[in-house]
Amino acid sequence: MSYLESLPYPIMILSLLVYIPLRYFYRKKKQINTSFIKETIYVSFIFYLESILYFTIFSSIEKGTGEIIGVNLIPFQTIIQYMKLFQTDYLLHASVNIIGNIVVFIPLGIFIVLLKKHASFLYTTIVGLISSLSIEITQLILSSFNFMSRSFDVDDLILNTLGVSIGYFILAWKGKK
Repeated sequence: MSYLESLPYPIMILSLLVYIPLRYFYRKKKQINTSFIKETIYVSFIFYLESILYFTIFSSIEKGTGEIIGVNLIPFQTIIQYMKLFQTDYLLHASVNIIGNIVVFIPLGIFIVLLKKHASFLYTTIVGLISSLSIEITQLILSSFNFMSRSFDVDDLILNTLGVSIGYFILAWKGKK
């Protein structure tokens, strides 16, 4: 419930008020006919992107502590550390970090498949990797200037990309039924 309570609703409503008229006039000018469902998917995608940016970037801005920024370039190092925490009292912390990094990117894989005709697994995975890398680099840059306290972790890239891949396979599997 706290996830929903902390969403930036005013920004989301403002973007909706800007998006709908712009999209309407664009569709009218280009004589594009799309279904209500497709337009709803577009709006949902915008809300999803705003939520991701808010929780990964904007919610941490101005929370810089002057701490040294961590950079992990060794694959699976952080994941293994969290797996060890599963055996301790830090089960919730480990679960949120591992499962959360996967789950938060599953919708991106789903949206890519829904919005791009014939999106392949490779295309979806690359878009997911680039999206996650962009977030990690932004966090690193903002942390370097002490705007936030976040770290760059290659394991986040792995887990986020896994989430996008799961999203792709959810729709690929559903499509074959």
